[in-house]
Amino acid sequence: MDTRAVWEGALGNADDAPPWCGMSRTYVARSRDARPPTRPRRPGTAQEWPGLTGLTAVLVLTGVTAVGAVIEGLAGGGSGLVLDISVVVGAVMATVAISSGLVWLLIPMPPLVFVVMTVVASVIGGGDATGSVTRLVADVSVRVVKGFPAMVAASLLVIAIVVVRMLMNRRRRGRMRLGRT
Repeated sequence: MDTRAVWEGALGNADDAPPWCGMSRTYVARSRDARPPTRPRRPGTAQEWPGLTGLTAVLVLTGVTAVGAVIEGLAGGGSGLVLDISVVVGAVMATVAISSGLVWLLIPMPPLVFVVMTVVASVIGGGDATGSVTRLVADVSVRVVKGFPAMVAASLLVIAIVVVRMLMNRRRRGRMRLGRT
């Protein structure tokens, strides 16, 4: 155990440390000023944002789609256009905001979230779907089939954004390796 760190952290000023501790004023001054070297930022370059965690990005996708499901359910079902748009918007928002290393996690999410939110919209919408489980399954099946193009569009947009982000990260790492920022 480093007695210098214990003395400085627990008992205050390192100048008051006893001689047996082995601390000198130069050691303390150097250790306080020691910071990891930082590269100077070039003007006009954006600082990299760490991004959302995987769970938070899935919650963004689910939340935006849930808003569309509630609106769709309160409107009585209708054409399903609100739910379709909300799943596409939620997928794009989550994919753009997620951390670079976790972006691949969102590829299977839009269809899964769409199916769950279709059930929510059917239950909120009421009508014939609330009478029995068979009617609910039939209503959800019809809505899922009608929403298939939206699921495909959301999934393809997620894949396209993932590919673009991976290529951008590879390009950025290549420039950093060469000493450019």
